[in-house]
Amino acid sequence: MDNTTPLKSAHGLRSNGRTKEAIAMARQLLSANPEDSSAWHLMGLLARDSGNAQNAIQGLEKATLLPEPQPVYFKDLADTYAALGRIDSAANAYRSALNISDDYFEVHANLGNLLLDTEKTNEALIHYRKAVTLRPDIAELHDNLGNALRISDNPAEAAQCHEKALQLKPQLYSAMVNKGLALIELDQLGDALTILEEAVEHLPQSAEAHVALATTLRMLNRPTDSLSCIDKARQLQPDDMTITLAEFYTMLAFGNRAAAERILSTHKGLLGIDYNMTMAYAAYCETTDQRRTAVNYCQQLLTNIALKQRQRVAIHFQLGDLSDQLEQYSKAFEYYKTANDLNPSGYPRDDLKEKTDEIISTFSRENLRQMPRSSYDTDQPVFIVGTSRAGKSLTEQILASHPKISGINELKVTEKLISMVEERAGRRFPDAMIDISREILDEIAETYLAQVSTRAVTESRRIINTAPTNTEHLGFISLLFPNAYIIHLDRDPRDVCLESYFRNYKNEKWQRAGLLDHGFHYHQTYRLMAHWKNILDIPIHSIRYEELVQEPETTIRGLLEYLNVEWNEQCLDFYHPGKASINGLRVATEPLSKNSMGRWKNYAEQIKSLERELNDHGLL
Repeated sequence: MDNTTPLKSAHGLRSNGRTKEAIAMARQLLSANPEDSSAWHLMGLLARDSGNAQNAIQGLEKATLLPEPQPVYFKDLADTYAALGRIDSAANAYRSALNISDDYFEVHANLGNLLLDTEKTNEALIHYRKAVTLRPDIAELHDNLGNALRISDNPAEAAQCHEKALQLKPQLYSAMVNKGLALIELDQLGDALTILEEAVEHLPQSAEAHVALATTLRMLNRPTDSLSCIDKARQLQPDDMTITLAEFYTMLAFGNRAAAERILSTHKGLLGIDYNMTMAYAAYCETTDQRRTAVNYCQQLLTNIALKQRQRVAIHFQLGDLSDQLEQYSKAFEYYKTANDLNPSGYPRDDLKEKTDEIISTFSRENLRQMPRSSYDTDQPVFIVGTSRAGKSLTEQILASHPKISGINELKVTEKLISMVEERAGRRFPDAMIDISREILDEIAETYLAQVSTRAVTESRRIINTAPTNTEHLGFISLLFPNAYIIHLDRDPRDVCLESYFRNYKNEKWQRAGLLDHGFHYHQTYRLMAHWKNILDIPIHSIRYEELVQEPETTIRGLLEYLNVEWNEQCLDFYHPGKASINGLRVATEPLSKNSMGRWKNYAEQIKSLERELNDHGLL
């Protein structure tokens, strides 16, 4: 019997809320043919609509067991299992649907959600990526992929996914919050502030949006505004632990230790058990006894088999910090080593060397002499370059304390400009620079100035950019802005490598590397800087981090003289507690300390192999 028409009618009745009539028609179909899988599927859906979970499962399961089941039967069965908390059954049903039809984007998306909720992030990413490939026009799929990427410690790609979601659906305000969270992890606080302020405007009832904005404001040294956002979030969700933790970190950051301690005391039963509260206590510790207690709590926490991998990594880094503060350096190094071993990245030494060689070859003295320059003669741009952990952000903050200098933090405008060059040339950088024209350089220089001007104080004489890729792009930068200023920061490579090894990086995979890999990276950066200093027409002003710490006024005066900007006492007052952030920069609230120099000496025994590698390249 052809039941297509009555089946469509039954589904139409269901869509119109005429459940009893739809059930009667489905039963008629089953009476005529008890093996009608489509009718069993409909009965399952109708039972689910009525809140009868047992009958829903029975009908949907029956549909999947009959010959030639449709993938939608498994999908609806999986959705029902998931709603009932039967996670494993749901996952198996989704996979059965995909075994029939691997191009079912909804199933990939739903299975991705399920896997992400059960902390199987890597598998979730596979299905999210497949869903996005199948339906690149759906904003929510890009947003979900971004969330999974952020959870898997890839905030850079996550931010791109959230941005794509917003391009497709500008009113998807939850994607604004998610992009803001990714930008916080990337330390792009100015951009995070802008998008989260907009998100809160559109989502005033979202506690998550208020907390994200509060976190950004705290990191930008705006305690009053941060606490105001926390209060709004608290009104929406009074018992939310995320809000409690946001309040704790705000109180701690701005010296209200009594308030922070009261929060900890209220939740002391969670110490050693709850990850977030235990890490909060570790951040609070200031005395030797407190730090020893925190070590015990962290070690107790590690016995929890339900911890996520990234949480175990963070705990070991925290134990390393606590042990370092307790001057237990051998223990500290072992904790840091375990953290890095748990968090490998597969550092691409060969790729980095090949890239460095290619940049040096492309921007040879002869090639650079023949390349055109843009017609922009502005001396406003300033680029601070050097290896990671050498003090670039600190130097930017000091200089941006001057009323005539703006800092735009690690705004990665240059990378976007490189993409423009590659698009015009149809080749990747740096090969794309060989046939660059003055017209293209003018267009790109204009784009850069337009973007950075929105982040700068009006009428700034200098605008500083500290993006990490500036070092490799100095040849390109010199073509865009022949009158730019370049400041090179350097530091004892042993401190640079240790500081990098001891930090829980999230935003750049290459930074999650072995100790010797950090030494290799320092060497490649050193090679590039030696090349630029040898061939660029722009004079490069080099300073050592150690000089800045030991002789701050002399060093800062030298920087301002190089920038042709008059002296201002505010540059010595950059750390003043309570000082507001400058143009979205994270603001340090402590003066320069000589304790940050020569830290490597505490780990002399553990870094002998690093010293040998650095010595082999003439870096010590």
